Amino acid sequence: MRASGTGKNSLFSPFDFQCMKRAFTLAGRGMGKTSPNPMVGAVLVKNGRIIGEGWHRRHGGAHAEDEAVAAAIASGFSPKNADLYCTLEPCCFNAPDKNRPPCTDLIIKSKIKKVFIANFDPNPKVSGKGIALLKDAGIQVKSGLLPEAGEELNRAFFTFHRLGRPFIHLKMAQSLDGRIAAPDGGARWISDEAARRMVHRLRAYYDAVLVGRGTVLADDPELTVRLARGCNPRRVILDSRLAIPETSKILRLPEPEKTIIITDIPAMYNGKVGVLSVGSPTLAMAMVNINGTSTTFRLMDFNTNKPWTGEGNHEFVFLIYENFQAMTDKETLWDGYLQNWKISGETTTIGWGEFLNIKD
Repeated sequence: MRASGTGKNSLFSPFDFQCMKRAFTLAGRGMGKTSPNPMVGAVLVKNGRIIGEGWHRRHGGAHAEDEAVAAAIASGFSPKNADLYCTLEPCCFNAPDKNRPPCTDLIIKSKIKKVFIANFDPNPKVSGKGIALLKDAGIQVKSGLLPEAGEELNRAFFTFHRLGRPFIHLKMAQSLDGRIAAPDGGARWISDEAARRMVHRLRAYYDAVLVGRGTVLADDPELTVRLARGCNPRRVILDSRLAIPETSKILRLPEPEKTIIITDIPAMYNGKVGVLSVGSPTLAMAMVNINGTSTTFRLMDFNTNKPWTGEGNHEFVFLIYENFQAMTDKETLWDGYLQNWKISGETTTIGWGEFLNIKD
């Protein structure tokens, strides 16, 4: 983004943009580790020189502003009269489940002169209140510095607080001739190794992977992170009939509480419930069917603002599209041209063209 021009950009200098870009680079280091908090980076500047910087490394750890101030002091610099570049509006509240004091208190106590932020915090506990507190304390606040970068970085956090649901990412692959499954329904790779590694990186970032029972029956997947570093996501299965076998790999993994089966109320009363419960998955009662699946995203309260990813066969993909396409925030399509795959015979066709991100 250019630092000159008309409108809001003209309010900021090239150095301002440089400092905020650095703050965003730092914030990104917390990816996959901060939920339910957002990713935040901070840079402290005095006399045109960066004297401290930090980022929110993990949920429960020091906030970015804490780290930046502490780094400056540890290097022999006083934060008094310094400028703070922060990717998100500083927090301003206390809560029983909040491990850190308000960052606004630290900023005021440190006698910081000016604060630059990219985005307002959509959390209703903040939502402009942090900025108001800083201004009341005589601190200059300039907002709107690289806001698009902030929206992209914390899109899951913003979706959660603005829409009351997770950020939803639908992932699929199609062959050269526009198919997403073989005619006989047999398992077959369409994507390449690079795409599969990317899927595992997505799993490490996302809070939950949602699949239909057809995927479990056909592929017996684990839905864990193996080709990348990171924690395993929750594994959510749409299975209104409790049709998946108790021998499924997904029911025999460590952290069984991360396996969640969405079923309907009648299925909860069949004899299989006791068998499945031995593995300690979570059985959630919900009327989940072809006309009510969108309820799932609001039913599952994970206390999280991290996104979900959907992986599945053609039936699952079209269930997503027929019932809650408007709720999908991002869709990724790996095209068969990656490997020149072609599947002959009559089967489901997508036909959307060769795009990597078809919705963003």
